[in-house]
Amino acid sequence: MSGFRVMSVRLNNQAFRALRRSPGAKRLVMSAARKIAAASGPGYEAREAPGRDRARAIVVPTTAEARRDSATNLTLLRNLGAAR
Repeated sequence: MSGFRVMSVRLNNQAFRALRRSPGAKRLVMSAARKIAAASGPGYEAREAPGRDRARAIVVPTTAEARRDSATNLTLLRNLGAAR
């Protein structure tokens, strides 16, 4: 044997849920959504989308031109890297 021991680990799921729903997590998720919306151009908006178990945000095209652009050019998909 190489000196490793098998250990049992108990995860605190309530703590993970609290962390995923914390104000800091919400700020981080909204920040990423705003970056994607800004990179996508005018007519795109970041919105908070409350989730049951975690902070969520979405970016939506808010004008007809942005909807056409998104459908034709996959704008949101192409700008996901802006969130990094």
